[in-house]
Amino acid sequence: MFYAILFACWANNPQLCVKILDNRGPYEDVKQCEARVVEMVRDVTFMWAKTGQLFIINHTSCQKIDNFLAT
Repeated sequence: MFYAILFACWANNPQLCVKILDNRGPYEDVKQCEARVVEMVRDVTFMWAKTGQLFIINHTSCQKIDNFLAT
């Protein structure tokens, strides 16, 4: 199982960063996770542009999760 994660920093203060976690996952394979990463990048870029916040996405990841128990 995989979780989609983004890391972004404010453009005017690259020391101030955020970790954005997907709330839909986990995904069974990395291809599904990578598709979700693309969707998340698009969505947060649109959201930040609307609010005038300037962020730089400096890392994306599909983190492997072992021993995931569905509830």
